[in-house]
Amino acid sequence: MTPGLLSIVIPCFNDAPEHLAESVGSALNQDYAPIEVIVVDDGSTEPATVAKLRELTDVTLVRRTNGGTGSALNTGIARSSGEYILPLGADDRIAPDFARWAVSALQSADDSVVAIYPRVEYFGLRNGELPAPTEVNFSDLVVRNKVVACAVYRRAAWDLVGGYGAHNDSSEDWYFWAVLLGRTGGRMMMEPRARLYYRVRDGSRNTVNRGMDAKNAARRHIAEALPERLQEMYLAAADVADHAIADAERYGAFIDLWKRRLGPALAVRRALQKVRRGS
Repeated sequence: MTPGLLSIVIPCFNDAPEHLAESVGSALNQDYAPIEVIVVDDGSTEPATVAKLRELTDVTLVRRTNGGTGSALNTGIARSSGEYILPLGADDRIAPDFARWAVSALQSADDSVVAIYPRVEYFGLRNGELPAPTEVNFSDLVVRNKVVACAVYRRAAWDLVGGYGAHNDSSEDWYFWAVLLGRTGGRMMMEPRARLYYRVRDGSRNTVNRGMDAKNAARRHIAEALPERLQEMYLAAADVADHAIADAERYGAFIDLWKRRLGPALAVRRALQKVRRGS
């Protein structure tokens, strides 16, 4: 392990060549040093993607049979040499000063901070900013994930967790963050000056409804990894449910109020419509 070295790991499976080029280019063009970029070809079969992978320079290219994003990240991180790790999607890109701000924030934070995540801006099929909390702890991630995969953390954290989940249900980063926070009792913080540009396209994770089955599977994986935290997980989930029920009751009361207020006006409207139909 090289102190101060940031290893940027980019898993790729049949990603569009132009998207892969943008992602790798943004990693190589950071104004932080030292950096190594590791691209993991997770068994790509599209000829254009395979050709682009062959053309890449100034990166370490690791080839493997297809096993999913979590497994690909684990393969790349196992080959890395850095003190710090940054996963990056092969169709996303980071601002040139991302690494400088994120690593600096992690270095200057107290020991309770185990990872730094960025401000996220959409591009592609959607524009705008992804709302995100300024920090999260374990209980915040019990019901759903609130942190993008692209965040800087120490290689020692990956060793502690034992790697990303390789369950092939798109929960690998949720699993990793929850288990990391569950085992360390730590927290993650946002560095708003570090910016991730998240590409939204047909088939992107945030355009696909993966349903309750996938979410429940992810929660089971987390619970199985943290049996000692089950009581805390239950209480955190119950708290979220209580707030959701309270919100639903407030909305219901608001709707009932306006139904009563608008009732006479709606009755008059229906009467006028009846008269018009009769004439």
